[in-house]
Amino acid sequence: EVIDLFPELEKESPYSKIRLKVNPNTDQLYTIETTGKDGVNHTITVDEYKADVKLSEKLFTFDESRYPDDIEIVDLR
Repeated sequence: EVIDLFPELEKESPYSKIRLKVNPNTDQLYTIETTGKDGVNHTITVDEYKADVKLSEKLFTFDESRYPDDIEIVDLR
């Protein structure tokens, strides 16, 4: 299955189209293709899909101590 996505705000988007390819037998995404207005296109291919993987909360925690004191950290939450 192929799903083409087009930006609602076309003038503000760097992309003219994003194409998703989905395996109809498994309903899993296997390719993402971006068509850039600047002529640069990208293709991302999913080689392996793992469901229900347990990830540590630490993986999603920002640790300010890992960065130098002279940078500004802006929290946009």
